[in-house]
Amino acid sequence: MRYPLTPIHCRPWLLNGLSVQLIESHYENNYGAALRRAPPRPLVQEEFGDLPGVSVEEVKATLEAGKRVQIVDARPRHSMSRQPDMMDGAIWRDPDSVQEWSGELSKSEPVVVFCVYGFHVGCKTAIVLREAGFDAKYMKGGHSAWKAIGGAIKPIAEESPEIAV
Repeated sequence: MRYPLTPIHCRPWLLNGLSVQLIESHYENNYGAALRRAPPRPLVQEEFGDLPGVSVEEVKATLEAGKRVQIVDARPRHSMSRQPDMMDGAIWRDPDSVQEWSGELSKSEPVVVFCVYGFHVGCKTAIVLREAGFDAKYMKGGHSAWKAIGGAIKPIAEESPEIAV
């Protein structure tokens, strides 16, 4: 049985010593709801104001409906070496050089950007794209949430030298 995703109400990179697998297990097994009787405080990211986000379920439904969307995997290069897979249909782009690769995207189609957990990197990249005139949103929960709902993934292609660390 699938459970709705329960967001981690903290910054995952501050959870020192926890493996990626353990954090993904949080999503897959709904531990957030199972271990708490009171609802957790919502994560407030004031620095991102009213930046629009989209859930992984919405992204999956969009793709299954055959709607056109540009998906950008903006995980930092060092994260790519730890997780040798990526969302099927996504293209990886270095979040540190948005200005250089943003011209490759179409302004006539929406853009969904994600990072590892759907926080700073994905949000900051989406903001830069929005300022450049793109209809860009960040994917809540990032790559980990995508994997947790069983979203299609593919191995990082060996012929992608731009990802090599």
